[in-house]
Amino acid sequence: MMHPRCFALALLTVLAAGGPALAADDLALYLRVGGPGQPSDLLAPGAPVSATPVELAPASRLGTGEQFDAIPTFLTVPYGVARKIPVGAVQVFAYFAAGSSMDACARVTATLMRRPAGTLEDLPIASGETIGSAPAKADAPTPIVVPIQVNGTLTARTIAQGDQLGIKLVLENDCSQSRNVVMRYDATSTPARIVPADNCPGVDNPDQADDDDDGVGNACDNCRAVPNVDQNDSDGDGIGDACDDCPSVANADQADRDHDGLGDVCDACAADPGEIGAGGCPCAEARCDDGDQCTTDSCDVGVGCVHVPAVTIDGVDCKLATIQSLIVQSTARDLAYRLTRPQSKLRRPLARAVFLAGQTRKALRKGVRRRIDLNNGKLQGAIQAFVLEVDTLYGRSLMSAELRDVLLRTANDAIAAARDIRFPS
Repeated sequence: MMHPRCFALALLTVLAAGGPALAADDLALYLRVGGPGQPSDLLAPGAPVSATPVELAPASRLGTGEQFDAIPTFLTVPYGVARKIPVGAVQVFAYFAAGSSMDACARVTATLMRRPAGTLEDLPIASGETIGSAPAKADAPTPIVVPIQVNGTLTARTIAQGDQLGIKLVLENDCSQSRNVVMRYDATSTPARIVPADNCPGVDNPDQADDDDDGVGNACDNCRAVPNVDQNDSDGDGIGDACDDCPSVANADQADRDHDGLGDVCDACAADPGEIGAGGCPCAEARCDDGDQCTTDSCDVGVGCVHVPAVTIDGVDCKLATIQSLIVQSTARDLAYRLTRPQSKLRRPLARAVFLAGQTRKALRKGVRRRIDLNNGKLQGAIQAFVLEVDTLYGRSLMSAELRDVLLRTANDAIAAARDIRFPS
């Protein structure tokens, strides 16, 4: 049985700030031979310049199903300050070769690791796997590209000061025969490397800074302090909805004279600090009437306008009264005139529902469970009969689609309120 060797690759996801502007490809970190004061097996920016690759090989031929875990571990220099690995895609380019080619039978697994300061323990962060092809040793080298998707909490992705990053590569022989394999790196022909996704494509940001950890770099994030992966900007003012103090009206200056968190262009009381939920006005000046007769409107300090809907039997009565008003006040465009009359096919089931709501209320006052349940069941049936009549009249072109929709919505709200009626405890 072979004694496998292990390799690890380390990923430095954030380059030192303050350097020259770099293109996206310059984010790549290469597997190199370290110099004085560096890890002997180093991962660092800067493409190899040597024409002769460094080679690593297992102690023996790799049989079918056997793995090549190569040592040493390639590491970045320790972090001088804490850094975070951003959520997103990472690509690992590894160069393997064999005595005879491995055609679609070289299984490579790459696991992103964190090595805490002062230890040799590698802690996994994320991993990926692919099946590729390794050319024969005498043929031109081609990389096997392993994708890794980095996810997880910020805590799990934070590398403390003094820690290092690594990636452990494992090659498994899925071929039908054994192979004499080798890994090559640190040469112009075999630039083994790790390429993190650019979090701001098209904009130079070599530091890849992302303060809110939403995967969008500060250089192109329209809400740098608030996570907003979607980058939605409804008013097109360059400020994302997630942090815009007036997301519905363009206001790139984000002016807010009274500092209440609502931009001046949306603030009904721009000079007086107020409640965002009350249009920016203090509760004493707020207009909280929502036009719905079935809600109780008020203003709470720290919240703004609050609209509490009527429930149970009160909700039923209010919704039925709303339906009555909609029918009586309808124009000829929305409803045939004869259907607005008290004895019409539309108003008769509504009148029965109103009567049964009154009977249900009486039963609730008396506290007789059987009568409550009986009348409430009849009440829901009467409202459902009204719903069916609305659909019938609409099908006969006696009612507009707009009126039908609002009547059905209000009737269904009444049924929902009736279903919440309970025997008083």
